[in-house]
Amino acid sequence: MMVGIGCESRSNTGNGYNNASGGDYALTFCLGYANAADGFNINTTQDEGSLVNCTSNGNTGAATDGASIAFSPHLIYNCIFSSNGNYGINASADSSATRINYCDF
Repeated sequence: MMVGIGCESRSNTGNGYNNASGGDYALTFCLGYANAADGFNINTTQDEGSLVNCTSNGNTGAATDGASIAFSPHLIYNCIFSSNGNYGINASADSSATRINYCDF
């Protein structure tokens, strides 16, 4: 399980946070900014998790999103996704169980 509270990931040549290999996750008050790829890359197949009070800003690769999510049920609550290279949140595959509330794009 990936857990982070008040963490910061910036100026990476890849994703800020990468949970593509799987496992549940819970990130609260985390910053992902100025990365060359997605601020938050959450493309797991059977796991679930949450982004709460997180910020993704200035991740500026050509196909870079504030958050890239797929498949699992996710809760994205009270987050900011700004000035990223592509989408604020890119929800692909079966992410129909994802709940996004009170976010700023």
